[in-house]
Amino acid sequence: MAAQKDSLFRSADMSLTQLYMANEIGREVVSALGELGIMDFRDLNSETTAFQRTFTQEIRRLDNVERQLRYFKAQMDKADIPMRSMYEFGDRLAAPSASEIDELVDRSQTLEQRIQSLNDSYETLKKREMELTEWRWVLREAGGFFDRARGQTDEIRQSIDENHDDDAPLLADMEQAHNGDASGERSFSVMNIG
Repeated sequence: MAAQKDSLFRSADMSLTQLYMANEIGREVVSALGELGIMDFRDLNSETTAFQRTFTQEIRRLDNVERQLRYFKAQMDKADIPMRSMYEFGDRLAAPSASEIDELVDRSQTLEQRIQSLNDSYETLKKREMELTEWRWVLREAGGFFDRARGQTDEIRQSIDENHDDDAPLLADMEQAHNGDASGERSFSVMNIG
């Protein structure tokens, strides 16, 4: 009888194998088997929680790196930066060693802090730009108002004198109370008003 072809379905011929290996080489062996893609792993310690396992700290650290990589992807999408395809790289991507993972963790932490710092600086600069633009328009409008008023000083004084009851009631009350008294003029001169 001819050998059966392998199938992508679970109904393909399989055998259950139990491997015993030292902790020191466990990562390399599992990486090599994972790259071959011919093994399916079964958890023999399924009754223990994730926090009771010996590799919990490493899983948390790698979960944080995964979160950071998603953050980098979101920032790239936000800035319309295209991501290179993994097929553009010449060599096949192999499973990283422990030292390469440590280097990736450190580098991703540094990059995340740098990107967050740049984002904060960008937001501060945009806010400052809006404030300065607002002040520029205020100064432009105020400058135009004073330029128009400069040539019409006599007309402005006449309109104030004619309508002093409506336009400046506090000053009119003060003038009426003092009736041109010198003490009133002195109080204005002390306040540097006139």
